[in-house]
Parts: sequence; C-alpha cells; structure tokens
Amino acid sequence: MNVKEIVDYMIKEGTESTNYGAWNFGLETDIAAFSEMSVKWLHEHQDEIYDELLEREEVAEVTEYEEDGVHIFDICFYRSFCPNIWDD
Repeated sequence: MNVKEIVDYMIKEGTESTNYGAWNFGLETDIAAFSEMSVKWLHEHQDEIYDELLEREEVAEVTEYEEDGVHIFDICFYRSFCPNIWDD
C-alpha cells in the first residue's frame, strides 16, 4: 500500500461517512488497521499523507493533533462531496 492508496481510502471513507462535513482518522489506529502498514512506516510518511490530503479537491482543510498518544488527521471536506450531509 502506498500514500495515495491510503489517502484515497481516507477520502472515500470520510466523505461517505460524515453527516456534517468532517471526519477524523487516527494514524496508529484507523489508518494502521486499514492499510496494514506498520506504525513506524506510517510515522515516516505522515507528512506525505498530510500533503496528499491537501492536494485533493474534496478537502477544504486538514488539522493534525495528538490525542491520547494517537496522531489524528481531522479532515474538513467540501460539502458538495459528502452525499450524507444533514441539511440545517
């Protein structure tokens, strides 16, 4: 698996799952489980994952932070890419 495949998954899962336009993924939890890549490899490529996310047309913003020892990618998507968005 490579960075592009990981980001493709994050975009697909996030846009299809969100009801409000944002979704987050834990590097050591969600992404490691999906990709079956080692946490070491993911840490070595986390900047590439971030950069690739920002290049995607679906993504408005990405915030990174640590929570309980897990690196989180908090992704805000453009609403037009989210089929399950709740109308206000």
